[in-house]
Formats: sequence, structure tokens, C-alpha cells
Amino acid sequence: MWMLIRRELDNMVTINLRRSFQAYIIFGLVFVLFMWLLGPRVIGYFEAEMFSLFVFMAGMLSAVASMLFTIEEDDAERQISFLQTLPIRKRDIVHAKFLSIFLVCGFMFIWVSVLNSANLLMNDVWTMESWMDVFIFLAVLIFLVAENLLWYFLRGLRSNWIFYFSFIAWMTVLVLLGFNRPSGISQSVICGVSLISSFLAYPTCWWLSVRKVHHKGFPLEKDNPGRKNTEKHIEELKRRQSERQS
Repeated sequence: MWMLIRRELDNMVTINLRRSFQAYIIFGLVFVLFMWLLGPRVIGYFEAEMFSLFVFMAGMLSAVASMLFTIEEDDAERQISFLQTLPIRKRDIVHAKFLSIFLVCGFMFIWVSVLNSANLLMNDVWTMESWMDVFIFLAVLIFLVAENLLWYFLRGLRSNWIFYFSFIAWMTVLVLLGFNRPSGISQSVICGVSLISSFLAYPTCWWLSVRKVHHKGFPLEKDNPGRKNTEKHIEELKRRQSERQS
């Protein structure tokens, strides 16, 4: 199981996990510098809440992009079909996908929490309610990735417009709940309900995905004309090489 999870995590980064962590740290330090320079205490170009929104958007985009990258890579290279030829249970492939994405969400939550706290403290607007917005971010992110993973295991990538539509929809929910709070409802109640709902939704989507794969198998992978042409070219080169040797 761990090897499958490591494979998923490796596919989500461009180089390797260690350098990806370093890149996030460097990007975070640069972000903090810009928050201090452009924030209300120095130049005053942006309000602190606007920086919090930027941080949340960056974290959500990064997590969703990592998930979509590994899904599209698996689909293009027919990795799911390949894994099924190995002594690996189908449900373990689903478990690895959900566990790896959940780990990414946890990392993004820590990264966003640190940047958002730095923003609020540097600009002297830190309050418990404003800091608790990170929990709404976590809830919305979990809802988003759970929905997208369930859709992938149900329909595959044949209708991938749903991934982009759901990102816009859940980003709107984040703005409405985190920055345009409903009147008469405390922030702690909103955070509590959001987190409980998301942590119920994630295992539910996980269970539904396992059941679907167990009973009906994985969705069909999209045809990749470029990959087919490459395979034909390789076969042609092998044929010519064998003719020369004979």
C-alpha cells in the first residue's frame, strides 16, 4: 500500500518530494515579503483580507492541480490498466489515491495556516474569527477533492469540464462563508458544521468509489492518439531492426 501511496505522491510533483517542499517554503517566504510590503502597514495597496484570499486560492489551486496532474498522467499512460496486471487489488489503487490526496490536503492546510497567520499578525488584524477561516478553507478543499475523485472513478476523464466547474463553485462557497459571513451565525458554528460535513463527505465518496470499482471496474481510459502513434513508430523501428539483423 505504501508503495502505491508513494507512487501517487511522486506523480504529483515535477522533480521530487524534497525539492517540492523546498519550493513551497521559498514561495511562502516570498509571499510573506509581498504581504508585508503591499499590506496596509507599509504601502497599503492590499487589505489583509485580500491577501488571505490570495493564500487560500493558491493553496486550493496547488492541491487541485496536483490531483488533476496525476489523474491525467495515469489516464494518458494507462497506468490504471498497467497496475491491474500486477498482484494489486483494485480497492488498494482507490485507497492509495484517496490517502495520497488527503495527505496533500493536510500539507496544504499547514502551509496555508502558516501564511495566513503571518499575514494577520504582520498587518495587526489577527483575531480568532479571522484565523478560523483556515478551517473553512480545509473543509471546502476536502469537499472539492472528494467530489472530483468520486467523479473520476465514476466517469473517468471523458467529462473533465466538471473539475474546472467544481473548482469555481467551491471557491465561491469559500468566499461566501469565509469573507461574507452569514449574519446571526458565529464563525465557530460555520467552521464546525463545515468541517464535520467535509469529514463525512470524504469517506463517503471514498466508500462509493471502492464499491463502484469493485462491482464495475475502473472507468475506460481515454484514447491517446499521440501515444498510439509513438507505439506504432516503436514497433516499426523494431521490425526494421529485426529485418536488418536477419
